[in-house]
Amino acid sequence: MKWKPKTYTQIFQMYKRLYSEYKDFSKFYSQCITLMYQIVQDMAKIKATEYIKTRKSLTGARAMSELYEIKILHNFTAHQILLKNGISIASYNHLRSIYETILKIYLNITYPDLGNINFEYETRENNTEISKDKIKQIEENYKRNKSLKTCFIEKKLYSKGNIQLTRKFYHGICSFVHPSIKSMSACYEFQPNTFIDSYKLGIGLTNSNFMILFELYRDKIRRKYKKKVLSIFNEYPKFIPEGIPILTPSINRERLMFKSYAELIEYLKRSG
Repeated sequence: MKWKPKTYTQIFQMYKRLYSEYKDFSKFYSQCITLMYQIVQDMAKIKATEYIKTRKSLTGARAMSELYEIKILHNFTAHQILLKNGISIASYNHLRSIYETILKIYLNITYPDLGNINFEYETRENNTEISKDKIKQIEENYKRNKSLKTCFIEKKLYSKGNIQLTRKFYHGICSFVHPSIKSMSACYEFQPNTFIDSYKLGIGLTNSNFMILFELYRDKIRRKYKKKVLSIFNEYPKFIPEGIPILTPSINRERLMFKSYAELIEYLKRSG
């Protein structure tokens, strides 16, 4: 029988069928994303109440971190929607964005001076109260710190041993983001492992993002959500393969509330 290449529509359908075969992954991923949204929305209500009382707004690195968290949730949602619709390669763009944004938040926490440089740079064009000379100074300061690129941030956050793991993880994601034969191949041929790996990486990154949420909000997070997070943590081993690092910094950790995954789990158990 003569071999016939699959059409793009057929390949999409094959990926969509594969998605439906991983119902447990889909359900668990949805639970993680929904819970993160619930926590962030609850925190927004608390902050709104605090603002009404104090009339004080967040600014600087802390404000950027909380805004970044909303972006992360949008990335998780878009990642899941793409996989649900059989789109494998484009889903990796969102994994990369999540990874880079989590690192930016950890940089804001562990190096507030660099976080404030980032805040000044990001808000410079909309800040009508600063001069052109000040804007130029902000831009030069930003460039002096390597424009806070991911490779620069990784060196600030991780020891040599840890950075090898994070770089391997990051490069694995980026290999499907940059234009290359590898990144295009899953578009014109069915590659189930590429699809499934994207799924697992997304679930793995929810783990690191829960760490970030507790780093930002800790005791403000309601008990019912803490219990749900602990329940999810107990389920992670079923869905996350080895080699997916938790992105907690390994150096300059004095400002961190939770220096390890184990510390957060212990806190959640005490809180429950």
